[in-house]
Amino acid sequence: MQRSLFALDTPPHAQHGRSVPTTHTHDPETSHQADANHRDSGKRDRHRVLVLGLVIRHPGKTACELWALATPEEKALLGEMQEVRRRLTDLHHIMDVRRAPARTCTVKGTTQTTWDVTRGH
Repeated sequence: MQRSLFALDTPPHAQHGRSVPTTHTHDPETSHQADANHRDSGKRDRHRVLVLGLVIRHPGKTACELWALATPEEKALLGEMQEVRRRLTDLHHIMDVRRAPARTCTVKGTTQTTWDVTRGH
């Protein structure tokens, strides 16, 4: 059964039986608190859905290119380009996206990973 893009009744990490690491063991307590606030507010899941939508609409793009292609509304919700990278990492960990071949990013001019959705999306 294909998951709906917006079905967040069950958190994506729970759907795959995995926990998505978001902080490191040795991070300061403030990092753990910020992560808990981000998760508990629902922003993390909402941002994950936004970024998955970007990859579905623009497969084969780098994180920087995805940010550049985001609508003004999506950028306002995500807040910064780094949030795209963070949520791509989450999505990769729960197997909703996969790393595709690296290439020169059209935004930064550096070699970067590109991203594609996995089957079922």
